[in-house]
Amino acid sequence: MAEKVVMEVEPAGGIWRVTVAGAWIGNFKLPFYAGARELLARGYAPECRLEMRHGNGVVGMRGTIGEAARWTIAETAANGPRAVKWQPWPGMGEPPGEG
Repeated sequence: MAEKVVMEVEPAGGIWRVTVAGAWIGNFKLPFYAGARELLARGYAPECRLEMRHGNGVVGMRGTIGEAARWTIAETAANGPRAVKWQPWPGMGEPPGEG
């Protein structure tokens, strides 16, 4: 069975501060998806189970690191927010704080 990682998030001025086991992972607008990409970059296995919890312990989202890393949210006036496949910025990867 794959290991489970608990990602804790707390509001930080319009973005979310993300920690895993007390260690700061980053600050992101979309912490579940961007945090998963950061965990992959740090060597976590894609099949590892991921839980995102808010400061009060409520689980906000669940999945695997690999699956969560594939997605982001796009929003338009016509369609509102929806999950779309993530694509890195050409030649740059993900911009700081985005995701």
